[in-house]
Amino acid sequence: MLKANLLGVNQSKPTEKLGNAELSYKQKFSDIDIDKELQVIKANLNNLITVKSHLDLKCNTILKGHIGNVNSVAISRNSDIIASGSDDRTVKLWHLTTGKSIYTFFGQGGEVQAVNISPNGQMLIAGGFDNVITSWKLRTKTFSGIFNKPNSPFSHGAVVSDLAFSPNGKILISASGDETIAVWDSLRGKLIHTITDHSNMVNCVAISPDGQTIASGSNDKTIRLWNRRGYQQRSILTGHTGWVTSIAISPDGKTIASASADKTVRLWNLHTEKLIFSLTGHSTAVLSIAISPDGETVVSASINEIKLWSLRTGKLLRNLNGCYPVTFSPDGRILVSGGGKGKIKIWR
Repeated sequence: MLKANLLGVNQSKPTEKLGNAELSYKQKFSDIDIDKELQVIKANLNNLITVKSHLDLKCNTILKGHIGNVNSVAISRNSDIIASGSDDRTVKLWHLTTGKSIYTFFGQGGEVQAVNISPNGQMLIAGGFDNVITSWKLRTKTFSGIFNKPNSPFSHGAVVSDLAFSPNGKILISASGDETIAVWDSLRGKLIHTITDHSNMVNCVAISPDGQTIASGSNDKTIRLWNRRGYQQRSILTGHTGWVTSIAISPDGKTIASASADKTVRLWNLHTEKLIFSLTGHSTAVLSIAISPDGETVVSASINEIKLWSLRTGKLLRNLNGCYPVTFSPDGRILVSGGGKGKIKIWR
């Protein structure tokens, strides 16, 4: 009957009275939100496609231009620009699709340890051994300014080791060798708050997708969680026996992944703050970690290897020939990594 109606066929059969069972069945069918069901099916198919692409990743482009080690990479929200920071004291922009160099920012006073791009794609920031966070307007490639503490030309008292934007881009979090975490108004470049609870160099910071939790990793071998409102320390995650070098929070905000100089990767439940998995297999210190946008895959990297893991099972999925740093494109289909000797690898 449904097919006939769709074809526009005139139904001359008289209306029949439906039994209770048939009414119940038809009512159940009518209650289904077809659009919603299709969205769920589409999302599941996209996840399957993305997971498959992680297993089939191939390096098809190598970017060459830096003359020093590449320490950090970031990809714009629309997945068209890569920013890279290097020991050669430059920040470079690359076209993700073509691999062509777009622009080089000179003038950094030291090796660049961290780069990031604001969620709206308008601001590029970098920090490093000159103890300063520098910002540029990405579209015009012009200098915007320096994030400096009151009565100081510097952002921190030591190297700026990591930079993270809040989901709405209004807040910037920086980690430093001065054992502090700084919270900045990213639009004005003004310091909002300084967190001082770590007892050694802070290597990495991350912000949860809802913007309510700040996570940090340090040479004191701990991961610390802070409430964004009030900046009170929520908990300390312990277990690593070496420096915590890199952290990432899953897109659903349920899992935090940590990398360490102890050669392990650890996955933690962000809500219960309990260890889920300890992943072993790296032969040297793990220096960079990222979680795919679909929340299925963890990638970790050292100075000589990259490993892909299942976030759900903790199982090793694949080894790649590359090195730190690593990051996924926002659509999850591309992995960008270091390639050694100033090179950057693009995996599709």
